[in-house]
Amino acid sequence: MRIKELVIKFLLKILISVMYLFSNEIVILNAAVTYYALLSFVPMLIILGVVFQKIIFIFPETLDIVDAMMKSIHFAYLDSFDLYDMMSVSKGVGFGVFGFITIFFTSTLFLRSINKVFKKIFRIRELKETILHSLIPFMLYFAFLFMILITIIIKIMLVTIEKFLVFYLDIDFSGILDKLGELSVVPVVIFFVLFFVAYYFLSMRRISLFNSLKVSLYFMISLYFLNMSFKYFYNVSFYNAVYGALSSIVITLAYIFMFFLLFIFWAQYGYVDRNYNGVVIKIFFEEAVKNPNSFLVNYLSKLLKGNVVRLDRDEKLNLKKYAQDFAVVLDGSFEIVGEDGLPIYINKFDFFNLSDISDNVSLCATENSLLLLISMQQREFLNNDSAVASGIFMSNEKMLIV
Repeated sequence: MRIKELVIKFLLKILISVMYLFSNEIVILNAAVTYYALLSFVPMLIILGVVFQKIIFIFPETLDIVDAMMKSIHFAYLDSFDLYDMMSVSKGVGFGVFGFITIFFTSTLFLRSINKVFKKIFRIRELKETILHSLIPFMLYFAFLFMILITIIIKIMLVTIEKFLVFYLDIDFSGILDKLGELSVVPVVIFFVLFFVAYYFLSMRRISLFNSLKVSLYFMISLYFLNMSFKYFYNVSFYNAVYGALSSIVITLAYIFMFFLLFIFWAQYGYVDRNYNGVVIKIFFEEAVKNPNSFLVNYLSKLLKGNVVRLDRDEKLNLKKYAQDFAVVLDGSFEIVGEDGLPIYINKFDFFNLSDISDNVSLCATENSLLLLISMQQREFLNNDSAVASGIFMSNEKMLIV
């Protein structure tokens, strides 16, 4: 039963994350992220070309290793990628001071677009930028480059060891060494660490270290399935027939868009996971304002047993048995009889502080009613995250001294 509850809770978080993704227009902002990512990708290719030139002078087999690595990504578009052309372009262009200025400019635009998305997801109103924010793009770029170089170096070492054993000792360990090359997890680990650092710091530590690790793992798994889907479902010949020479650009843009959409989605999931109770209360609040008897309201009422109270007509309720700070009437009305014997009526959408009510005073429902009880922290979350709740809190607060 416990496993079933965890699975339902996980799926509910996924559903809520999708709702947030569309309601906050994150999908539209992701288009800007895709554009700036593609813009900053070209200087990275030039850097790779320059670095490969230096390595190839020492290890000519590097070209074959890199070509095999790219084919192993299982992305059909890379089958037409010509590494030799990239090398010749990089050699002709060179990469000096202007190249580093280009990287700084394009990566800064990319980082600002990512920052805007994360500020919207995590409700970061003010972000004081430091020199670290300017250096992060360089750190990510060169970490990515370092990851590729480490992979190449590992494979070159395995090839060199194989040649040494065969030439000097006449021992053939090619099968074992090939398996070691296939099982190399260094690039995957570095990628995982990069995403973990990105989630943790881009959210301004709104996600804990543990949750950053968790969403990074989810992202890596979903990225694997994205690559598989591009391998099996994207028909490159169809796009060539429709778009002609532009087909490679269309496919690349589609892949980058989906890549960053997944990255942003799991950031949104991290926000929902961190504020799960507050997010569920927000959805319940906004739905109950529109239709207090809807299926969604009734379902969420079961998840919020300590926050939601339904009362039939003439039913009484002692609020002091609930460890909450505030209450808001989402349907129906109540009557309170004070110590002076005079009734006080609380109507729909009235919001009041539970500390204003004495221990021996009870609420009596004058009709079928729905009451939401919240803590101070939950009130602050609703005030920041829901325009509907914020409006009710400001305009419908009722002062009670009974």
